[in-house]
Formats: sequence, structure tokens, C-alpha cells
Amino acid sequence: MNTTEPALVSYGRRFSDLALARPAKTALIFSPREGAERSFTWADLERRSLQIAGLLQSRGVGQGGMVIVGLPNSPEHVFAAIGAWKLGACVLPLRYDLPAWERERLLEVAKPNLTIGDWSDGAADVGKAELAATRNDEPPLLDDRVAEPAVAIASSGSTGTPKIILRPGRGERAPGVNRGPLERNPAGNTELVPAPLYHTNGFFLTHHSLFDGDRVVVMERFDAAKVLDLIERYRVNIVTMVPTMLLRVARVPGVERRDFSSITAVLQGGATCPDWLVRFWIDRVGPQRFIMSYGATENVGMVSLNGSEWLEHPGSVGRSDDTDVRILDEDGADLPPGEIGEIYLRKVDITEPSFEYRGAPPAKRTADGFTCLGDLGWLDEDGYLYIADRRVDMIVSGGANVFPAEVEAALLEHPEVFDAVVVGLPDAEWGQRIHAIVQPRDPTRPPSAEALRAHCRERIAAYKVPKDFECVARLPRTDAGKLNRSALVAERGGEAAPRSAPCADEAGPPRACGGRRTAANTGAFMVVSLNKKAVDMGIVVRDGPAALRFYRDTLGFEQVKDMPIPGGATMHRLRCGDSLIKIVVPTEPPEAFAPPGGLQGATGYRYWTIHVSNLDEIVQACRDGGYRIAIEPVELRPGTSIGMVEDPEGNWVEFVQEVPA
Repeated sequence: MNTTEPALVSYGRRFSDLALARPAKTALIFSPREGAERSFTWADLERRSLQIAGLLQSRGVGQGGMVIVGLPNSPEHVFAAIGAWKLGACVLPLRYDLPAWERERLLEVAKPNLTIGDWSDGAADVGKAELAATRNDEPPLLDDRVAEPAVAIASSGSTGTPKIILRPGRGERAPGVNRGPLERNPAGNTELVPAPLYHTNGFFLTHHSLFDGDRVVVMERFDAAKVLDLIERYRVNIVTMVPTMLLRVARVPGVERRDFSSITAVLQGGATCPDWLVRFWIDRVGPQRFIMSYGATENVGMVSLNGSEWLEHPGSVGRSDDTDVRILDEDGADLPPGEIGEIYLRKVDITEPSFEYRGAPPAKRTADGFTCLGDLGWLDEDGYLYIADRRVDMIVSGGANVFPAEVEAALLEHPEVFDAVVVGLPDAEWGQRIHAIVQPRDPTRPPSAEALRAHCRERIAAYKVPKDFECVARLPRTDAGKLNRSALVAERGGEAAPRSAPCADEAGPPRACGGRRTAANTGAFMVVSLNKKAVDMGIVVRDGPAALRFYRDTLGFEQVKDMPIPGGATMHRLRCGDSLIKIVVPTEPPEAFAPPGGLQGATGYRYWTIHVSNLDEIVQACRDGGYRIAIEPVELRPGTSIGMVEDPEGNWVEFVQEVPA
């Protein structure tokens, strides 16, 4: 009997071995948002990562250093990470579109030796163009080096506090070992990665699969319809998605007729999944092929289960043979099955910490090595774990504990709801009131508050039903499907009236509109939270009648004036309180319309005019946040100054400061 332990191989050396063994086989396929897909062989992967390693080495990166890769999903992201490992450096993938102020906070905590990114302020040490310029370089000859640690992950969590999670240990492992709940396929797999590479799921799944010799398809950005196309085109075997992704794929028209026959595993992680959505995926791919798991970047342990187990323990996220789970009360005492407490995990026979925080206090740990990361849950009689929610997200309303995940799951079952988040807002009577923020599937025809309320009453206890419902054009989720709940609460300030438009009631006219808050928050330009008085907002639209109906009939705006404007368009003015909406409808085909004021681009962009009392301060805040300054503050006429900025999505904001005579 052979009891020899599998040989450990460094991350950098493994790709050299694969390039020698299968140079012409495809290793990586990149699917951009637009344009042709690109394929790279194992030889390509080795050559490009070595060339980039040479560049990084010339900039002082070496054994024990840290390299931040702040690029969007791209082949260069993968090449750069492997190149850093070949030098023995730690890799920290960073969200590429962070505002400059937030990025600087994380960089101050991480203290990297070198940063890679195409940031608008030019702050990165190496840009994408410099990476591309290495294509003709002679790959350097490097000794085998092992990074220690090999990976760090940046996190702001749901609170916005920056921290770096370091995973101690050497950057080496045995190929095909430690793949979590998956059985290793000796013939190899094709794995689809729709998640961002700055996130734990996207980064680890990409590199672990490549390390094991699997073919990996990386999407530039998640697109539900394209996920289905790629599964069929490349006969994908494994795909991992968070619940938000699973929900959006499930709602692609005709999904029930798509070909999932190549799938051996759809893995779900990142958050709890509504029961009805789990059943949908079990029906699509089969109970043995839908796998749910619960773990964390901190690598303190993991539990999992497949669809067959879930049907016997609906709502569970699993159990494990190599992870011990305890549920403790606030005093550290073990709770019996069925009682909710804090979840503590520990890998079997491992009592030393498996991670280190930079920029944040240590996680809660017991004397015998169990770690709590802030989640609440319970165990059943068979040892299966159930997640209630994050402790910091729990709402205490009228003395009762309400878990947002349960309410959100009920809302997401409504056919007219595209996305939803539930938060607790301060309330004099209830302590916290349950506030639902809903993104409708059709913004021009949002569900009414009464319809949503009735829908929730059929699924959850009456005290858990939201007190009010707020409809928004888009929830600010990251590419990884995450939301900053504390920011959502702060933006609403605990006011009785929601900061965006309330969902309309079914009977009679809509509720009173949200005044200046409606104008300031309809759309995606988040710097409006800095404004002193939002007076008007302009939107260029393709479907004028639909937009007019939405603002007039749904949000309660009064149509006050229509007028032609230069460039071939009509401007409709609508008023609600002190807010004025200007809807610009091109009379010519959208491609031929020239926006007024010199703004270039087709329809679909938005512009706001916001009156402020601190123009210079706000324009500087926009500049610090990574927005392009289109017009520096300038005096337009005596007593009136303006400045204009553009956000990364092409939305324009004009700030106006008027000094009373």
C-alpha cells in the first residue's frame, strides 16, 4: 500500500510544469463584455507570466514582497498574479474601481511594494500598457521560489472599515488536493468564473483550477445571458455563483430550455440562498450537481451539502467531516440544536489561527481555537448548519430580532422584483423600523407598496414585514454581488421619508414624492450625497412617453412645461416640491442627436444640475473620488459659478453655486 504523501509544488513552479507537459493545450479563455473571446495555451500562460515577472523584478519586487493587482478581470490580471508568485511575492487582488480615497486607505494598511492598475489618477506603479509592452521581452530564468504568505484579500465588509486578510502559509500545495466539496475529475474540467478576480471566489477558483490543470473561462464582467451561452459553447463542467448571480441567470427568458448537460457542479456560496431559488437550480441541474457551501476568506473551516441533502434539511448550508461547528451565546456557552447564536468554526485538529488581520482588531476566538466571524445561525439535531444573518445586519424592531436575509428572500420571490435589500432605520416607536429597498424588474412599472406588503405577509411573520418600501433604479451592488449596508442606512439618515421614491400604492395617486431626495437619488451618481440643495436633474432617454409616465404617474411629478431645444430634441420639465426633472427626448434617431451644452455621446447617459453652497470643496471631493473634472469651477456670471464632473459610467453632474446679491 502506497502511503506516500503527495508532493508539494510551488505556485510559480506548477505553471512551468504544465507548460512543459501540455504546451499547446488551452489553459485560459477570456470572455470580454464586447468583442471576440481570446484563448491562451499553457505555453502562453508561462511565457506571459515570466515576462511580467521580469518587469516586476526590475521594479524591486522579490521574495517576501507584496504586489497589488488592481485590474479588471483580464488575462493580464492572471499573468501578473502568477508572475508575482514566481518571484516569491504575496499577491493582493484589489477592486479596480475603488474611489481614490478608499483605495488609499487600503494601500496604507497593506503597504505593498508595487501596485498594478489603470487608475484614473495615475497612482499605480505599473499600468496595463507597461504590462503589454513586455510581450516581446525575453522571459527571464528564475529559481523556484515559494511565496510566504502567498495571498492577501482586501475587505471593507458591510461596515466600510478597511482591512487586509492575510492567509499565513507557504504558496505551495499538491495538485488536485483540497478542492473543497468537489471530487477531482482525472480527465480535467472546464470551469467558468463569472465573479470578479478581486473577490475571494473569483481569485481562488481561477488560480486553484489552473493549478490543477483545468481549463478556465474568465468573464470580464458577469452577464446572466452570457453565462448560459458560455456554458453551452465551452461545455462548462463547474461554475460558482453567489445568490445574486443565480437569481439573475434563473430569470433569463428561456433558461429552462438551455443545455446544462455538461455541468457536473453548480456551486453556491457568498451568502444564503432563498429556498425557492435552490429548488429552481436543483430542478435544472439535478440534486447531486447543485452544491452549497459556507466558509470565509479567513479559511477557518467550511461546511457544504448537495441538493439531495438540502431537500432533507431545507435551508441548511451543510456540515463537514473536517470542520467542527459550535453555536455559542453571548457569554460563550454552547447552545442546543435549534437555538440561534454566534457561529464558531475550527478545522479539525488545527488550533492555530489560519489568518491575520491588518487594519482591524482580531476576530473572536475561543481558548480551544474556534473562530467567530460575526455570523448568526443554528444547528439541527443532525449537525447541519443554518445561517440566520450577520450580527451587524440584524434588525431589532419592537424588541423582536429580524434577519434581513429572510425578508429579502421573500421579496425576491416576487416576479416584479429584480433585486432587494432590507435595512433597519432608527424609529422612535419601534427602535428600528424595517425598510425595504427594491429594484423593480421594470422601473417604469414598479410593484406597489401594498402588493409587496401582501406578498411578504404570505411568506413571513407579520412583525417581519417591512414598514415601508422604497423603489430605486439600481441597487449599488459590487461585481461580487455585495452591498455596503451601513452606507445605505447612512444615506437615509434615519429620516421618516425614504431618500428615493417610495413604491406607489395600488389605489389612487402615488404617495407624496420624496422632494429633493427623489431628484438627488434617481440614478447612479453617488456624489449627490454631498449636495446642499438639489434643484434639477436631466435625463436623456430613448422612450420619452415611458419616462414621462414613470415620473408623472408613478412618482407623482407634475408636468409643467415642454419646449424644443437645439440639437433636435424636446425638453419636458416636471416638478415635485423643490425638485425639477428635465427629460430630454431626441426627435431624431438617438445616434444623430447632439446633446446640448457640448456634451458628447449617445442617449442613455444622465446629467444632473445640483445647487450647492461649497462648489470648490465638492469638485475637489469628486476629483479625489476618481471622477473626471470636465469643467473646473468658473464664474459664469456675477454671483454664479459652475463646475462639471463626469463619473466612470458616463453620467455628468453640473454643480452651481449662487451667491445672493
